[in-house]
Amino acid sequence: GFYYMSNACGRLFGTIGSGILYTYVGEYMGDYAGANGTAGLAACFLAGTLSSLVAALITTKIDDTEGGLKCGPCILVRERTEGALGDEEET
Repeated sequence: GFYYMSNACGRLFGTIGSGILYTYVGEYMGDYAGANGTAGLAACFLAGTLSSLVAALITTKIDDTEGGLKCGPCILVRERTEGALGDEEET
């Protein structure tokens, strides 16, 4: 549920953001031509690259070596404990 919702929201905001960038970046060429599409497309590529770099930097802060998955002071997934569901041996 949460993964799919996050993915859908990210795609929606990315589509809206790139549409705004494409529309409003670049020199206006007139009523029939509209805005400069090359500049708009370049702005979309730049925004995508910057978003990927930010995601990579956030990923480097994730520490999952001890006690579950942590991102800074936040615990995202707790460490598995004895007797937890799924630890039983199958017979």
